[in-house]
Amino acid sequence: MVDVDDVRFVIQEFMPGVPLEHVDHQLVDRLLDLHARRLGLARAGDPDHWASTLIETLTVGGEGYCLHSSLRDFDGRTRSLVERVEAFGSAIDEADLTGRDIVHGDLHSGNLLVTDGSLAAVVDTDFSAVGDAGFDLVTLALTSLTLPCEPGVRTRLFSSAFDHLDDLRAQAYLAHLFLRVIDWPIRRHQVDEVEFWLARADELLTI
Repeated sequence: MVDVDDVRFVIQEFMPGVPLEHVDHQLVDRLLDLHARRLGLARAGDPDHWASTLIETLTVGGEGYCLHSSLRDFDGRTRSLVERVEAFGSAIDEADLTGRDIVHGDLHSGNLLVTDGSLAAVVDTDFSAVGDAGFDLVTLALTSLTLPCEPGVRTRLFSSAFDHLDDLRAQAYLAHLFLRVIDWPIRRHQVDEVEFWLARADELLTI
């Protein structure tokens, strides 16, 4: 990343492949292997703003994403959701969300490139941070709901994401992601997508 005046440029190498359109067990094997390799990789001096940044998105929103204003203004359901998320985020202690892993931060299908059915690259790393890599597994599981999956894959992704994650982290990560995936289609006037994610929030959020 290069900062020039008030602009941040993210320089990335062009990689082979096309965005993922179908999830099979071979791909899940590869992703879980990559996940295991980045656990605990943070160095002692690496900055760790993971918890504070995540809590900020829950309580007031992010910079250009997870905007609370869009949910507050859309309708009563989205207003209720964002108010619940804000109250939940305000009660979280940063110590509850610490981690020393390498986190991609936006690990969804559009950032996974495949060639001949095999994973070729993981791209769009400008959200990468030191934190809890379990967040990425939750992102993969949640966003798998929008893709065709080989039988058993979606169950496997949800199991990998949530079976060993405490409830507070699970709900914090889901709350952040629902803010993200509902805010964006609201601003793009994609009502069907808003409705889809509101239904998923009703199913998965318990805060």
